[in-house]
Amino acid sequence: MSVRSDLIPFVLVLATASLFGQTVPSSSGSRIAVAVRTDHPPKLDGTLNDPLWISAPVIGDFRQREPLETQPATEKTEVRILFDS
Repeated sequence: MSVRSDLIPFVLVLATASLFGQTVPSSSGSRIAVAVRTDHPPKLDGTLNDPLWISAPVIGDFRQREPLETQPATEKTEVRILFDS
């Protein structure tokens, strides 16, 4: 056998072995964000007093990754997603 024919199975074994090291995140903690369509663009002035922002669903209850994964975020964060056509 040539060196090349010996090398191919070795590379295949290494490639498949590395696949077992991958972890799939649990889907139990997944959430879905909903973007709301608007008839006109919302004001982007940083004050969030536009009625469109007030009526948009709030995404919150974020979890941190570091230093303690899955613990509540240390700073309150809220997100609202709007889009116009």
